[in-house]
Amino acid sequence: YTADGMTYIYSNPSDYGFNYWPTVDPHRMPGTTVDRDTSRADSTGGGTKMPDKSWVGGVSLEGTYGTAGMDFKQHTYYNDPPSNVNLEAKKSWFMFDDEVVALGSGITSTSGRDIETVFENRAINSQGNNTLTVNGIAKPSSLGWSETMNDVNWIHLDGTGGYVFPDSTQVKGLREGREGEWYDINHLSYDKADDDFNSTTLGGVWKWVREDSTKHALTGEALNITATDGSIAGTTNTTKNILLAAAPQFDFSTDTKLTFSPTATGQRAGLIIYKDDDNYVSISRVRSIDGNYIVTESEIGGMHANNLSSDIYGETVYFKIEKRGSDYLFYASNDGVTWGTALRTYTNAMAGTDGANSGLKMGLTAAKVASSPEITASFDYHHVKDARNYLTLWTDHGIDPENATYSYIILPGKTAAEVESYNGNQNVSILKNDTTVQAVKED
Repeated sequence: YTADGMTYIYSNPSDYGFNYWPTVDPHRMPGTTVDRDTSRADSTGGGTKMPDKSWVGGVSLEGTYGTAGMDFKQHTYYNDPPSNVNLEAKKSWFMFDDEVVALGSGITSTSGRDIETVFENRAINSQGNNTLTVNGIAKPSSLGWSETMNDVNWIHLDGTGGYVFPDSTQVKGLREGREGEWYDINHLSYDKADDDFNSTTLGGVWKWVREDSTKHALTGEALNITATDGSIAGTTNTTKNILLAAAPQFDFSTDTKLTFSPTATGQRAGLIIYKDDDNYVSISRVRSIDGNYIVTESEIGGMHANNLSSDIYGETVYFKIEKRGSDYLFYASNDGVTWGTALRTYTNAMAGTDGANSGLKMGLTAAKVASSPEITASFDYHHVKDARNYLTLWTDHGIDPENATYSYIILPGKTAAEVESYNGNQNVSILKNDTTVQAVKED
């Protein structure tokens, strides 16, 4: 959908790089006017029918000013019924010295679905809490926030810039964490540590720490690790058969399905993100003197911390760790689908600067104390997904709009005070915005 009028506003080279593409909502690319048809299968980029519109283009002046426009009709797919996707619009962009004016007119569809124009779909920081200011009021900064905001005149997003609406506009906002894989885009691209353990040989991405080859096995359906004496808590670093693969460079989540029924104190197995024996986080099922618990752990420079939660799960439990910058969120589930709220969040700076994750690894572990018998932990899979947080702003033209319009001004890099000031003294005039002419003048 990038060719449907996606508008790129760069404040940093990584704004649309790294894990942006596998995690962004492809049906809400910034700058596009879209039919919210989400039925298309993943990784089917070659199955489009080109629209019957031929005009798209632009012109620039002295490298400072420019215009671009398109007579837009949303492309369809070979298996679509006739006229199922028939969204049309006239779209233009006018680029001045420090602002971009975006116009849309003739927005028409009869598909029976909502039609939207997306003002922004911005990758935000690892905590997802970039300040969003609307008409001078700061909106909630927690992931999961959504709101329909009426009579919006201006918006500022920290780290990006501002948006001014010459005609007060209804704007919908969403702050969310998203996950995805390159495999969703192209089935030839995937993380080899995303492993269902359906072979009898481990892939080359996996490495063992203190391997004892007699205590692990691939059955063709699962990976079995026999818990033997060992620990990596504090300065004791003796756990055998920690299975690890390199972690993605940016934020990610990793999860596993574990079948494990400990019966003796100190038996444990679970999921780990690891830099070395003295810097890691993990979530495990562990046997204590009064029953089974879920234990979350974090170690920084050999300083160990842990927290116990009730084990309310069956013999099979699903574990997940989500990395957001230096924060690690731990989850357990009965089904690997519904995760609920995090059991615990630890802050651990072992990965260094986000975007590097230098030396960071992820994987699986099982161990016991000397007084307990050996026991086998069975891991059905190890999955990994890229993760990124987004702030999305859009307007809803409704179902089957006819000749709907929009107008907004993008102010890259401006502060909230500058955006508010610009809103009170706009130096561009929209001369016309209909199906015959779109024209803007800078005063």
